[in-house]
Amino acid sequence: MKDLNGKKKIILFFACISSIISFGQNDSDKNYFELPIHIPIQLSGNVGEIRINQLHTGMDIRTEGKEGFDIYAAADGYIERIKVDEAGYGRAVYIAHPNGFTTVYGHLQRFEPPLAEYVKEQQYKQRSFTVDLFPNPDEFRVHKGEIIAKSGNAGMSSGPHLHFELRNTGTQNIINILKFNFNIIDTTSPDIHALWIYPQDSGAVNGSNLKTKFKPVRLHQVKGEKNLAYVISSKDSIVISGRVGFALETTDRIGNSSNLGVYSIQLYIDSLQIFYESIDEIPYSELRYTNSLMDYEEKLKNNYTISKQFIAPNNKYCIYKSSVNNGFVTFNDNKVHTVLYIIKDCQFNETHLTFKVRGKDQYTRPNDYVTPTGILMCWNKPGHYENNDLRITIPEGSLYENLYFNYDKIIVDSGFYSDIHMIHNIYTPVHKTFTIAIKSKNLPEILKNRAIVVLLDKNNKISGSYTGEWKNEYLTVQTKSFGDYAIVADTTAPTITPVRFNKDGDLSKFAAISFSIRDELSGIKKYEGKIDGNWVLFEYDAKNNLLTYTFDLKRLKTGIKHILELTVTDKVDNVATYKADFFR
Repeated sequence: MKDLNGKKKIILFFACISSIISFGQNDSDKNYFELPIHIPIQLSGNVGEIRINQLHTGMDIRTEGKEGFDIYAAADGYIERIKVDEAGYGRAVYIAHPNGFTTVYGHLQRFEPPLAEYVKEQQYKQRSFTVDLFPNPDEFRVHKGEIIAKSGNAGMSSGPHLHFELRNTGTQNIINILKFNFNIIDTTSPDIHALWIYPQDSGAVNGSNLKTKFKPVRLHQVKGEKNLAYVISSKDSIVISGRVGFALETTDRIGNSSNLGVYSIQLYIDSLQIFYESIDEIPYSELRYTNSLMDYEEKLKNNYTISKQFIAPNNKYCIYKSSVNNGFVTFNDNKVHTVLYIIKDCQFNETHLTFKVRGKDQYTRPNDYVTPTGILMCWNKPGHYENNDLRITIPEGSLYENLYFNYDKIIVDSGFYSDIHMIHNIYTPVHKTFTIAIKSKNLPEILKNRAIVVLLDKNNKISGSYTGEWKNEYLTVQTKSFGDYAIVADTTAPTITPVRFNKDGDLSKFAAISFSIRDELSGIKKYEGKIDGNWVLFEYDAKNNLLTYTFDLKRLKTGIKHILELTVTDKVDNVATYKADFFR
């Protein structure tokens, strides 16, 4: 048994609970964990914060813009997993605890020495910087409050912070970590920024078939009153005819931290609960449903984070606790109805929004109603589109709702080896991977193995790339995004540029060397560094395009001349090599 801090220990460890864990904990359960970092807590993210492709899964703790703070085990347990990745959480530790939960610590700068040496041994054994390790449960036991690592900025972190996450050990489902007591003082109710109403079919809001935004007015809060209240001003009368769905822009605040996710949303029409969601436990496999939970188009176009309280037929998110007619409401009775929203955070601070809606019969469609055009694709059936230059196959369950699929193309004579195929639009989310096969145009045979499919933005600039397989004249790729696609050839090798490396070869005072590596088209597939013909561990910081080797005195002789060889390969096997002699 290895001890992270050099002390002999004996720990009694009980079997983990594999069944779904109830949230009916008593006070001692809620106090089971302690915060893993000992600095004033400010959050930059929490469970339930809406992001593209997912709800955020943990508590992001700011680290004052710095790295290197001690990270402590939140409770007794054993290290069940260590993952090192170029993206994602970068360096992460997973600790299983006797109460059936696992805590996750992400974006770490480095591990404590015994753990770091174990990881490095495995990296050299696998000849890979990226590793996913599952030590024996007896190998790394930890006590509550024991230092396990230092905070950092690894992986796809946008700044120094600790990602702290809680999972069900048996299922690996995400648990809302703020349901536990970490002595984070939260007396602030959620904010409501906007109400949106979405007409369905030929429904209308104030005579329009377009989604309509209303700005809530915050009422003066009575001294001593905990809850916030908002209303829609009476001058913004809301007349609805036909079927609609409601949606909110709403965020939570904890101290100085804002733009956090809320815990629950309830919607009532005339005291009848129409919709209820709460974020307690989420399987990782369901996170992509977030693209249907939110208004995906508004997020991409305007960065509006709008949470919909109506449910598409292929949105299976478990956070939806109950709904009537999937949250859709029909108003056609010429009566006035009272609408009530109740929004809560994890400390059950509440915010209410109330407003009146007048229903109205409508016998003609609104003037701005647009009849859908295109090919009808159903969410519960496979979809297929084909012409002489393109084939698209969409598996059943890939769409969140029925879609009128549209296609167009731009004929181009240079820069691409196909026409630009406008496959529906990027503003419609897709849940599953689907297949695109594009016919090549004027592509020399010699370039076939260098061809890739690229996704283009509105300015025809490359925003994504995909390698694939040739099937006759068609290059076939897998994607999860609609958009504009074309074939290009990647004939350019990656670039390798020294960042910290003495050109005169004297590195006697260097603790580490680093290189910038880039590939502008297909992307980097692999990299390998050797010194004197032996593989050495280069760590890859993908977001900064940086490869770094820290001199390992256990594995490298000093006081002699060495030969460095660094090889970088892109995804179509263009290879760049950097060679240099150095002294250390």
